[in-house]
Amino acid sequence: MNNIIQHFHEKITSELGKEIENIFLNSKGDITNIINLVKENLDELGCKILKSVLEDLDKMIKESAERKKKWVVQEKEMKKTLVTIFGEVQYFRVYYKLKGDKGFTYLVDDIVGIERYQRLDEGLIAKIVALTSDFSYQKSVELAVTGVKSSRQTAKNKIRQVGEIDNNELDEEVEEKS
Repeated sequence: MNNIIQHFHEKITSELGKEIENIFLNSKGDITNIINLVKENLDELGCKILKSVLEDLDKMIKESAERKKKWVVQEKEMKKTLVTIFGEVQYFRVYYKLKGDKGFTYLVDDIVGIERYQRLDEGLIAKIVALTSDFSYQKSVELAVTGVKSSRQTAKNKIRQVGEIDNNELDEEVEEKS
């Protein structure tokens, strides 16, 4: 993880340095460019940290004496892609078989609450659903996460999974908090 942070520091320092130099030489700047540069780098850092955390946790599980009592390694280096508010996170994990049974699972996914066929993080789903009250399905998906291709059907499906939100319930909650 330290390597990730050090690499990030070097990259952001270099890129910001170039942007600041460009602003100085042109005697005119645009804070939006700096903000976008920082956001892109922070999103990339978030993806790298999440990948590292998941793979480190998977390694800890694999080396665990408790795991060895119940589960055997079925397959190593199984790729998973999870779309988050940072962007697309691709990580590798181990597929396990339950001893004496026919149960199979990815223990790291189970521990962190990632469902078997889940492609979108729950936080991202909540963001998409919230955005659909003000924007079209396609625009909601685009605003929720940049740089990741998803369709308006994704937003529509997630709203159906969440179900309708009763606005009266929301109003009652707001009144109770007042």
